[in-house]
Amino acid sequence: MGKKNFQLMEKIEIMSRPTLREKIMSYISMIAQHQKSRYIHLPLSRTEMAEFIGANRSAMTRELTRMKEEQIIDFDGNVFIIR
Repeated sequence: MGKKNFQLMEKIEIMSRPTLREKIMSYISMIAQHQKSRYIHLPLSRTEMAEFIGANRSAMTRELTRMKEEQIIDFDGNVFIIR
């Protein structure tokens, strides 16, 4: 039950962010902390990730592409690197 509450609190933290970019960065940062690495393997597909952060998949993909162009992150499939 404690683990479920912790996961719920993490989701609330992500959903409370005002912009899509902040939601994405919060999610990626949360996974990076769990994996203790800058090289992150996301456990969710893009569709599942969009549902988790409460966003449209195509809008999330556009924002990820912008973040990659701005060299904030880099990714190949579900492997992300925080720069």
